[in-house]
Amino acid sequence: MIRLVYLAGVTALAVVYYFGFGAGPSASEYLDDLEWWRPWGTAVRWLPLVGLTAMAREGLPQALAPLALFWAPPLALFAGGLALFRKSAAARAYLFFLALTMCIFVWYGYRAEQVWRFFEWRFAAVATAFAAIVSVILFSPSLLRGLATRSRVLALLAVAVAMAAIFVLSTEVTGTNSDMPFNISPWPIITLVGFLLVGATIAAAHASGGAAVWLQSRVWGVGGFAIGIALSAVVGLAAGWLIFSAPGG
Repeated sequence: MIRLVYLAGVTALAVVYYFGFGAGPSASEYLDDLEWWRPWGTAVRWLPLVGLTAMAREGLPQALAPLALFWAPPLALFAGGLALFRKSAAARAYLFFLALTMCIFVWYGYRAEQVWRFFEWRFAAVATAFAAIVSVILFSPSLLRGLATRSRVLALLAVAVAMAAIFVLSTEVTGTNSDMPFNISPWPIITLVGFLLVGATIAAAHASGGAAVWLQSRVWGVGGFAIGIALSAVVGLAAGWLIFSAPGG
């Protein structure tokens, strides 16, 4: 029961962050009835917090203090969740997704409100999609291990669904091609940043770390540790080269 309450509480806090740090209504819109999903921008415009907003918009390093102040709660809740959900990879991934999403809301609410306002409702869709992709890739080994212990068929099905999702998101949902039927982003944030930059970097780290752990389990002692480190570097560099290089021309 306490775990469900914990997840519900962090989810509710993420909703508060969305409405609190989102690009609020303009001066003329205050007189209108806003849609229920529109952010209020309370944390950015509320008079007792205006000083923090001014600090955040002065630029770095002044912005670090207000950013850290509001990043601390989601990060602390995620850290607490790691201990509470040691046996549930799905719950840990979900908590990381919420924490990352809240940090994104704080950053863009403070440092790039004009971007949020430009994207309108699409910003929340793009931000949560990006956070979900990064979370799934980051926790993919433990998520797949948990599924495989139940059913290998279920694990293979999850991999197939993930591949289909990557294809659909890359070709139909986000990118610079305005002909995409469900395009929600005027810039390929999900494909370029989510899949290729952050996602592929995490995948390369998974591959190199897994290779090192596999070898060290077979070669004991200091020699195994040293060889594992070397193999990790080789696999990581090879994975990075494979992902981020392009053929000439």
